[in-house]
Amino acid sequence: MAELNRRDLEIFTGANYGTFVTMNPDGSLHATITWVDAGDGNVLINTAQGRVKDRNVRANPRVAIAVLPDGDAYDWISIIGTVVDIETGE
Repeated sequence: MAELNRRDLEIFTGANYGTFVTMNPDGSLHATITWVDAGDGNVLINTAQGRVKDRNVRANPRVAIAVLPDGDAYDWISIIGTVVDIETGE
């Protein structure tokens, strides 16, 4: 598992949105724009319980995220990985 470097952290903790990709039950992909952050070496994704991305991650934790700081297509980061924890905020 690779660790986030200084630049990665700047991108994930900056005022940027990411395209979060999950897998639907039929195997098709679901992509959505979402808020991103980072903490304790992990990428954090915001969603509400019951939304498609939440349901998809609970069924299949393999995901991808791509972030373009300030929408700059020449300066971006992407990560493919597995969700390790889901927090409900309760």
